[in-house]
Amino acid sequence: MKCPARLRHTASAFAITVSFASSAFAADAPAPANAATPAAPADAADASATDAADADGITTILVQAQRRTESARDVPLALSVVTGDTILSNDGIKRTSDIVKLIPNASAASTEGPERPRWFIRGIGTNNTGANTVNPIGIYYDDVYIANVYNQGLPLYDVDHVEALNGPQGTLWGKNSNGGAISFVSKAPTFDPDGYAKVGYGSFNERQVQGAVSDALTDKLAGRLSFYYDGSDGWQKNLYDGRTLGGGDDVAARAQLLLHASDTLTASVNLHIRRFDGTTRPSDYIADSVAPLTAGTAAQKSFLSVFPDGLPHTSGYGEVNLTNPGIEKLDEKGAQGKVVWDPGYLTVTSISGFETNKRTQTTAYGSVPSNSAYAGTPFSQSYSEADYWQASQELRIASPSEDRFTWLGGLYFFDENLSTQAASANYIRGTVATANAWGTGPQFTKNPYNQDWLSYSAFGNVGYKITDDFKISGGLRWSRERTSIQEAYYAANTGSTASTFISNLPQTQYWLYSAPKLFSDSQAQVTRSWTYDITPEYKINENVLSYFRYAHGVLPGGYTVTGYVAVPGTTVKAVQLYRLNPEELDSYEVGLKTNWFNNKLEVDLTGFHYDYTNAVVNVPTIVDPTNPSSVTVLFRNAGAEEVWGGELRADAAPIHGLHVGGTLGLLNTKYTGDTGSTATILGAQAPRSPHVSLTAYANYDQHLPWGGDVIYSVDGSWRSQQYFYPTIASQISSPDPLLKADAYGIVNASIAWQPRDDGKLSFEFSVQNLTDTKYVELGLPVANGSVDQRFGQPRSFFFSVTDRF
Repeated sequence: MKCPARLRHTASAFAITVSFASSAFAADAPAPANAATPAAPADAADASATDAADADGITTILVQAQRRTESARDVPLALSVVTGDTILSNDGIKRTSDIVKLIPNASAASTEGPERPRWFIRGIGTNNTGANTVNPIGIYYDDVYIANVYNQGLPLYDVDHVEALNGPQGTLWGKNSNGGAISFVSKAPTFDPDGYAKVGYGSFNERQVQGAVSDALTDKLAGRLSFYYDGSDGWQKNLYDGRTLGGGDDVAARAQLLLHASDTLTASVNLHIRRFDGTTRPSDYIADSVAPLTAGTAAQKSFLSVFPDGLPHTSGYGEVNLTNPGIEKLDEKGAQGKVVWDPGYLTVTSISGFETNKRTQTTAYGSVPSNSAYAGTPFSQSYSEADYWQASQELRIASPSEDRFTWLGGLYFFDENLSTQAASANYIRGTVATANAWGTGPQFTKNPYNQDWLSYSAFGNVGYKITDDFKISGGLRWSRERTSIQEAYYAANTGSTASTFISNLPQTQYWLYSAPKLFSDSQAQVTRSWTYDITPEYKINENVLSYFRYAHGVLPGGYTVTGYVAVPGTTVKAVQLYRLNPEELDSYEVGLKTNWFNNKLEVDLTGFHYDYTNAVVNVPTIVDPTNPSSVTVLFRNAGAEEVWGGELRADAAPIHGLHVGGTLGLLNTKYTGDTGSTATILGAQAPRSPHVSLTAYANYDQHLPWGGDVIYSVDGSWRSQQYFYPTIASQISSPDPLLKADAYGIVNASIAWQPRDDGKLSFEFSVQNLTDTKYVELGLPVANGSVDQRFGQPRSFFFSVTDRF
């Protein structure tokens, strides 16, 4: 994994910021031994998310949604905030993808393991399966944009709060935040002793240990150590060998240092690691009655000679049938540095980041019946590995937040590299002499590629209070991104006759098999774009804030690596690299943020409309115009999309001890453009975008006469019908019940006992999916008469003990 010379510039920038902090520390007069804890600069973003509030009211949440510290209720954006205490006490929120349970019109189901959520917000997202996928939802961890999809499914531990911003955020959260941004903020080091420890055990042999400890190291330096472990056996039974699959061990740790060099200067360093080792999410093959396997072609006859009933599908919920389940290993490491200088008349913020991961995955598909000559042999196997790194540097300068005229400007640099290869091997030969069981494609393939992204931008934001109640603000960002890719394609046994069958193809380390190089290619493209927004806001009274926001977002272009497309005969036709043009989105949003009854009730209302062009969609496409049979599913710019919707967020504390709330999302998506794919999308609904999404929660804290408390909690969610494939045929003309999910609802409940009045020690018992609802999270079309479905987890129990100190 090469580290080009330009990466040294980022490393140099980080060194400069650390040197700057160190020199300032040395120049500042030392504080007396009995001095009070130093005060942080106003916009250091290291403060807790919560501010003091009436014990019977709604807690004020401090956020950085506009890159300034302010109350969430004063931000003219569709904003969802989840506190760290909510995450720690809710056993159903373990990883970043779980946070969508509390965000209207959002989803993040994964097709592989716990490390790769596929984010969708308001119908904007991507179903691209490639390791080089760029999602239009920007994911940030401690102010650093996390680009690689396999770095975005992090476990949530020792979290201060999470901010989810709906709609294009291309000016202040500018890196690929076309459809929104989600910012995860860790708890910062403290100068007073602080920490917690939590242990738990639950269904499917789940074990969890997490905790943190923080304290002052000197009168100016504080540190914090955090740790997380979660392991389980998984809940899906493999009929082939009786094991349970879908589990694994997830380990993560984080070390932070916070330096208060002076009253105006702070610097922090964040080092973190994570390792996941387990089985991938198993495939549940379901026989498809809409597109069943028939014996019409030689390839299908060949397949049916080995699998008379198609792929070895299952009929039970949570059952799979795999000869060799997928194995996944993921190693992540990262370092971040932040310096904030605030002399009072402006604030200078520097953020440096470096992230890396290495991932391998091996998967076997299908088990051969015991009455076959190939019994015990996998139908096929696949292997993929990827090495990735990213480096970023951001510099911001901002005026004081309380000024009548406010301004903010900055520069941003981002560099990333992905080096990956994928290999597949097919082992089963049919009895028909004219075709192999794998159809007309190669028996062995290997496809390595290397991709670089280099981008930089300049951005600014200004705001002016025309009156005390009326303000206009706007932002502008110019970006340039260069994407380059080099790839090659190797294949063995590319013919369609059974006589060429490779009988000695290895079953272990098959990705090392030597095969001829059939293709190689190298391409590059540059995207230059302007993103902008404008927001007039008006405070109707002290309890009601109204706003309108127009935003224009751009997602830079990239590439799809298509693999191969088989053509009848003895040749292979492949369009290896498919160029993706930039996606553009225009958003119109109106909203009301209200607070009533002396801080007892908050209600936010939002309405929005999107015009989305060049949307990247997975659709069947003829890749060779001279041959109509050269069809494959491509992730490509496939038309335009319109989105209409509304959102409601409510939070209430009506009586002492009771807290209730929820969200409602209404969404209507429709593809309004088509670019000549073999299956039209015109008029179809965007995938993973139900018309209605509803969440609700209630907590009641009952104080016990002899001391301590019992806390009763219940939460639930409901989703209307949604589709997983965007073609008009699969949704309307020939609807496939396996490529959609019917409406379903999930209810979770818990009870916690806090034996002491300080509430620091807690014993909690929780039930997820209380009614044991059976539901489909995802459906993927596959060949040979079956659909690959992924089910939601059935009812589970978890018991935990948490001690805060």
